Order: sequence, then structure tokens, then C-alpha cells
Amino acid sequence: MVWLWGLLLFAATPAVRAGSPDWQRDPVLSPLLIQQMVTDPTGLRWVATDEGVYRYDGYGLVSLQSLVRQGPRLRVELVTVLALDRKGRLWLGSESGLFRFDARSGQLMPVPLPLALDERPRVKALQHDPRTDRLWVGYGAGAVAVLAAAAPLHPLFPVSRVADTDFYFTLETGGSGAWLANDQATLYHLDARGAVCQRLQAPELLLPVAGTRPQRFYSHRALYALDSAGALRPVCRWPRALPEGSDRPYVTDSTLDVLAQGQWVHVSGVRGPRPRLRVTPAALSPDDNNTRNYSLDRDAYGNWWSFARTWRGCYRYRQAQALVQPLARAGGQPLSSTRLIARLPDGRLLVSTYGGAFTQAADSPTARLRPFPLWLRLPPQPRTYAAVFDAIHCDPSSRTAVVADELWGVARLDLKTGLVSNLAGGPVNQWSRLTNGPTRAYTLLADHGGRLWAGGHTGLFLLSPDRRALRRYQNNRPDWPLHKLDIVGLAEDPRDHALWVATNGGLFWLPPNQPGHLRVFAVAASPGRRLPTDALTAVRSAGPGQAWVGTRDQGLLLVDAQAGLVRQVSVNEGLPSHSLASVLPDGRGNLWLGTYAGLVRYTPGTEHLAVFGESEGLHDTELNRYSGLAEPDGALWFGGTGGVFQWQPGLMTASLKRKPRLLLTELGLPAGASVSVRPLPAGLVLSLQLAAGPNAFVELRLALTNFFAPDQARYSYRLLEADSRRRTAWLNTPRRLVLRGLAPGDYTLEVRAETAPGQPALNHLYLPLHVAASWQQQPLVWLLLAGLLLALGYGTYWLRLRRALRDAHRRAELAANLHDEVGALLTRVTMLAEVLRDQHLPSAASATGPYPDSRTTFDRLLYNSRAAVQTMRDVVWGIDSRTDSMGALVDRMRDHLDQTAAAAGLTATFDCQGANKGQALPTLVRQHVYLLFKEAVTNTARHARAATGIRVLLRRERKELLLEVCDDGQPHIAGPRCSVGMGLRNMRQRAQAIGADLRTGPRPDGQPGYYVGVRLPIA
Repeated sequence: MVWLWGLLLFAATPAVRAGSPDWQRDPVLSPLLIQQMVTDPTGLRWVATDEGVYRYDGYGLVSLQSLVRQGPRLRVELVTVLALDRKGRLWLGSESGLFRFDARSGQLMPVPLPLALDERPRVKALQHDPRTDRLWVGYGAGAVAVLAAAAPLHPLFPVSRVADTDFYFTLETGGSGAWLANDQATLYHLDARGAVCQRLQAPELLLPVAGTRPQRFYSHRALYALDSAGALRPVCRWPRALPEGSDRPYVTDSTLDVLAQGQWVHVSGVRGPRPRLRVTPAALSPDDNNTRNYSLDRDAYGNWWSFARTWRGCYRYRQAQALVQPLARAGGQPLSSTRLIARLPDGRLLVSTYGGAFTQAADSPTARLRPFPLWLRLPPQPRTYAAVFDAIHCDPSSRTAVVADELWGVARLDLKTGLVSNLAGGPVNQWSRLTNGPTRAYTLLADHGGRLWAGGHTGLFLLSPDRRALRRYQNNRPDWPLHKLDIVGLAEDPRDHALWVATNGGLFWLPPNQPGHLRVFAVAASPGRRLPTDALTAVRSAGPGQAWVGTRDQGLLLVDAQAGLVRQVSVNEGLPSHSLASVLPDGRGNLWLGTYAGLVRYTPGTEHLAVFGESEGLHDTELNRYSGLAEPDGALWFGGTGGVFQWQPGLMTASLKRKPRLLLTELGLPAGASVSVRPLPAGLVLSLQLAAGPNAFVELRLALTNFFAPDQARYSYRLLEADSRRRTAWLNTPRRLVLRGLAPGDYTLEVRAETAPGQPALNHLYLPLHVAASWQQQPLVWLLLAGLLLALGYGTYWLRLRRALRDAHRRAELAANLHDEVGALLTRVTMLAEVLRDQHLPSAASATGPYPDSRTTFDRLLYNSRAAVQTMRDVVWGIDSRTDSMGALVDRMRDHLDQTAAAAGLTATFDCQGANKGQALPTLVRQHVYLLFKEAVTNTARHARAATGIRVLLRRERKELLLEVCDDGQPHIAGPRCSVGMGLRNMRQRAQAIGADLRTGPRPDGQPGYYVGVRLPIA
């Protein structure tokens, strides 16, 4: 009866599921000889190997020895078992005994175990009971000890003894005891104290099923139950034997999974009366897979792990609904590298590959693809046509289409018969290039006016309205730049219907109302139209005046017809590759980007990326150019080197049991010329200290507990200033985040992460960061320095002011003394000379007759005394500090001009413009300007021939002072006046002393007379 029920069960349950799970080889763990793996509460994996224990975060391994900060140093030896207690502390059993490691404190503690004589402390089995927080330890020669995880230094109860073999613990259902099964087909029932209360000899090797009551056991042939009498009886036998000798199955309260001999056996409903068995092929190691037995483990995030304890290698698998479904050809054979994917007018799906063309019936969306033969009508018999289509334009009113053939150019295709012909109407010779067209064609575009454009290896072409001929656009212009470029993509602007032309030499904008005009966006273009690359792969309209452009080496570009490059999305923003193969809008505001490293969904509005790869069903992540199709119902098709894949909008990834956690795992600090990296306990809250300055930095290494595609996880961070509460924008970063050159102050560093498909991490990291200022950056130091500078400046200014006041006082005193003493004396001399002349001149006249023409001695004495008085007054005026102003200079110049002109019989004109009489003038400037003026006026009075007037102009022009002295006399016969002699040399020296520009000669206005001009910079 049992066998009959088993046969019926086997007939009702599929033995082998179509397809096999895609187990991915873990490149980091595979070189290790793994004994056991466990996941701690933070999400990190702990791995027991023959070389010790390692912590694994998806990127790299950290040895336990480097994490220990307290306690003994572990020997490099075989660690057989691991366990985690309630507080997340790690227990490890090795060849040398039992140890407990606290990851947060870094303390490693050896736990002594009672040993018999000549007994080794090797730990064989380890099981933590979360209900009682006790630890079951199997060690030595069949010894069993029960320890309290909180105080493990001594066993809670006397040590029990079982057979000295390898064995496993399984916790008792509904009690505090355990079951122990060894490799000799013996079962031990242990009570809560660890004592053996029942021993059963099984007919074959049995393992307890956890969580079953009454207790059940399974073997590779049947499922057993323990009856009320304590005897084992089979509940049912498997219709197909499980792989015998599996290393370590994965058992829960209702399921068991075994992976061995190339099969993944899943038994569900083991607690019920009718368990269900499912067998799935699971290819792991390519060599000798059927002889290797693998252990299975499932972590808290839904990931399956498989490893063989006696073979190196580790594999992982995520049991989730595939988002991308491959489409196979008839016979189950995969397609070769795919290019064109199109929906024909009759509803059929057309797929062009490097291995031929295929179609799928319109009424069978899940049917396999069948070959679509292409042929040529060539005498004496038709020949097959080998083509790779990149684009197609179907005529709804007929059964023909125009195709862009990557190998032979533009051709016409009969969609019913598969007949291919060239656009001239005759047969196509597949061993020669097409006539009147490009040798290779890549893209087609039907614009709003019904014109059909074709782009290919030799430029841009237009097809005739009947689609039977084509001509090169601007063929009459040999210098047309598109003639020498590969046209790889065409798009039409919806606003002005201009063409966007993507080439291997940049992007071109072709306006429809300006035939022959091109706007170029390229590397060598003007700054407003410059692109980071010329190697383009695709172009799509992004709305009025804008286009999305795919590139071979710079990711995705958004180009505006007026503003040029607007946005760039590259690997820095999360793309898995710099190379974009295709750009496909889906009608929902998303862009689907086919890259050489996976499929990307990009939302321009939020700039969010989601990357889909092998774990989402994309068997080969390299996608092809021109290979994409968006259907009206939302379905998407993509082609790559692995064939054609379909994305259904209704498919959703099976959510993980837990979202991945974001962890800070390592900290790097500068150590001389290198970086010293220190592993950190996961979940540790740090308060970072960073010195100020450009050479001070800190390096943080992040991890996301998502072990599938960890290199495609995306991290970003921002800083919050504690004082201003201002947040910076989110910045993308690799998992190695380096902070450098921050201003002194207190910050909070916030870090977030998401998986490749866009699932955000469960948590954000918030790390306080204090950037300490060096002594020269302390505010008090700057205040003291500023005060010192102010004091020095004020002291210098005060000393200069005091010296200037003292000099001014001395000059004023000297001027007063000269005026009062010497001036009075000279005045008296002049008066005496006048008295003497008046007294003696009459007698002299009576004696000698009339007054002679030459001057007498008294006249010369009187003239010299008057000149001395005038010179003394000039000297007094020059040194008197009370006359250091523009007004004093103007008054002095006016007085001297009036006296000199009157004596010489000249008409004087003095014009002062823009001068502020209250403006202070340096003494040296005032003296030299006046003496320059005096010398010029004196020369005019003495040497001007036939002059009737003299004109003086003093004008202030912005930051310059202009002095002009000119007359209306005739030029001297020997040449210009003052060309030689002491007077001109003195004038030049005075002008040079004050930095003035002196000009002498004829008047610049062309009038007769002589001109002296002085231009002086003045504040």
C-alpha cells in the first residue's frame, strides 16, 4: 500500500522541472575548502575552512585573526563547525577545541572542555538552542557537553558519551533535548541535561527532520516516524531514491533539500501525510559533478549556498522569479547572437541573428522560434540568402518590407515567401554589394512626411516613394561630411521634424527647412556643442529639441539642439558598462539601456537606475546594437550574444525575506605613503576624527549584504553640517569612500545604498565626523594674529603720522623764520637801495647830464634785492606745510602769472578745470609742478617773439593732472625755444622726479606759438 501511494505520488508530481537553477560560482569563496557557513545578525557570512575562519561581505575575506583584539591568537588549522548565540557571538569548533568570539569587542575566549585520558579536544558537532540559550557540543571520543552560552566555562551537566564517530545534532521538537545521528546509522535521544535517554539502531543512515512531532527521520529511500512505542516505522518511501551520501542537507520543519550527484532534490510537506518530491538538475562543478556531495545552506536573505567539505568550490543561487525569459528556437536550441527583433504586420515576431532569421506565430507568444528561410531568385536555381537585418520598415498595404542588411545593404523582402531583391528590382547577388546603396546598412527611419531614410556604411540615403530605388542625400556635394561616416542611428525631432543623425564621427542635427545645413555635436566641435566622444551607437528622441544618445565609451548622453550636452549617465552614476548597445523607450517614461554588462532601466525624471543581470534571468549579459523592441502591451524584447530575451511588465522579482543591510566593514587611515586598512566590527557606531588639510583623509569601505552582483551595488553619500543644518546633495561613490580636504567643523556623514535592480538597503549609515583644525586654523589664533596686525599697522601709521607732523611743524617754523627774519632783512635792504637811489640820482644827473640807458649801480642793487625777496618768498611758499593743497598751488600760480605777464606786456589767461582746491597735495608734487609752471612762464616772457598773450590751463582728468602753458608768438629762428640749456634739463628732471610726462614744442592745435605740457598721475 505504501509503495502504491508512492507511485501515485510520483506520477502526480513532475520529477524534473523544465530548466535547471543557475548556480553561480562565487569567485572569492571557491578557492577555499569550506566546512560550514553561517550568517550573523548583521548579514555577514562567517566561513569555517581548513585554514581558519573568515568573514565574508561579498567583496573580500577578512580573517578572524585580524579581527581579534583581545585573547589568544588562533592557530591556522581546520575549523569544522560554527554557531551563533542570542547575542550574535560566534562559536567555533576546531581541531584544538572550542572558542567564542565577540565581534563587537574583538574578544576571543577559549572554552575548556572536560577530556578523558589520551582524548583530543577536536570539536565535531555544535548546535545552539535559541529557546534555552544553551550550546550542544560534540567533541573528543564521542563526548557530549551542554554549556550555557552566557557562562560557558563549565558544562551545565555531566558529560555524556556516545559512539566515537562523526555525528550531527538536531534539536528536539517541543522540548529542550536533542537528537544525535551518527554515520553508523545510530540515533540517540538526549534529554535537556545531555544524558542519553534512548538509543535506536536504524536500518540505514537516518537524519532527524527538525520541527516534526512525532519525530520524523529521513533516508535516501524513505521517510520514517517514531511511534508511541519508540520504534521506527516508514511513513512512505520515495518513488525515486535520493542521492545517497549527501554531505549535509538543508532541513526545516516542513522541507528538506539535498544537493548531490548533479540533482537538487526538494521534499516538501514532510510533516504531513503526503510529502511531495521534486528533482531538478543542478550543474555545479563542470568536472566530475556526479561524484561530489554538496552541503546546502540558506541564509536569511533567501540565498542558497552550496559547497563540498572535501572539495574546493562554492556556489550560490537565488530562488526568485526570473524577470527576463529567454526565447529558444524549435528543438530547444538557443539562438545565436541576435540583431533585429520586430513585429510584422500579420502579428508574427521576426528575429534576425547571425545564424539566420526566425519567426514566431502571432497566436503563440510562448511558442519556440522557427526558421524563416531567405532566398534569392538566381538562375539556374534559387539560392539561400545569408543576411543579418538591423532594421526593417514594413508596408502595411502590401506584404513587402524594406530591410537594412548589416552585410549587404538595403534590400526589399517579401514577408510571405522570404524572397530578397535589391532596390533596383533585379535579384540580389550576395557575393557582391547592392547597387545604388550602402555596402552595409544599419538603420531606417520613416519621417512624418512619409519619406524613408536609410543610414549605413557610406552615408545617408533617401528611398523613392515606391520603395524601389534610393539615392544618396546631398550626392551632388562631394564634401558633405556624412558621405564618409557610418550612420548608426536616426531619430526625428517631434517639434520641428529635424533629423538626429548618430554616426561614428559625432552627432548631427539636420533641419528640414534648411537643406544641406548641419549642426555638429562632436569632440572637435565648438565649446557649446562639444561631446565627450564621437563613437556613438544609438539615438532616440527625448522630446522637443533633445535626443538621448548611446555611446561606445561614455555611457548615455542627453543632447539639446541649442544648449549642447545637458546630461551624462556613466559608470559613475551606476551603469554597469561604459558601452551602450541600444536605447529603448518603454512608453512609461523609462529608458531601457542594453549594455555589454547587463540590462538597465533608467528613469530620467528621478535619475534612478536598475540593473538586471544573471540573477534576474539574463543568461548572457552582453546585449547587441539595434536589438530591441517595445510592444504596445508593455512587453519588451532584447537581443544579445545569448539570443533573444523577453521582459514582461507583469513579472516582479520575488521579494527577499529581508532587505540587505548597509555595513561599514573597514576603515583606512594614512600611514606614511600608504593606507593602513583596519577591519571593523559590523554594526559598530564610529565617531570619526579627521585632521584638516589637503593631505589628511579617511577611507571607508562599505558592504551591502546582497551577495549577488555585489560589484553593481550603488552607494551614495552626503554631509550634514552640524552648525548650519545644511545638507549637501547626494554624491555617488564606489564602495571605497574617501573623504579629503574638508573644512574644520562637525559633520554627520550619511550613506545609503541599493542593489543592482534598485532595491534600497534596509538602513542608512549615520557617522559623526569631526574635522579638527590645526593650530594655524584655530579661530583664536586668527583673532590674535589679526589683532597683532592691526596693532602693527596702527603703530606704523602713528609713527609715520607723528614724523609727518613733526616735519610739517619744522617746515612751517622754518618758513616763518625765513619770512620773519630773512624776509624782513631783504625788505630793509630793498628800501635802503631805493632811498640811496633817490638821494644820489638827482646830483648825478646834474653832473653828467641825462640818465644813461644802462643801469647804474643803484639800479642793479635794487633789482637784485627785489629778486632776492621774490625768491625768498618762493622758497618759503615751497617749504611751508600749510600750503600743501590744490588751492594754494592755484593761487600761487595765478599771482606769478599776473606779475610776469604784466611785466612782459602780455595778456594772461589762467583756466582751472575740475580741480578741487581743498585737495591735499604732497609737498614734492606741489613744489615741482609750480617750478615747472614758473619755468615755462618765464621762458615765454623772455623768449617769445611777437607774442601778445600767454595761456595757462590746469585741469583734473580722472586720476591725472594736466598742466599746459602756451603762447601765440613766432618760432625762434634757431629752432624751438628751450631746446637746450639748463632750463629744459631742469624741467625734465623735475618731471621725472614726480613721474610726470613732459612735452615741449610747437602747439599741438597747429596755431603759432610754443607749448609746454605736463601730465601727472595723481590720486
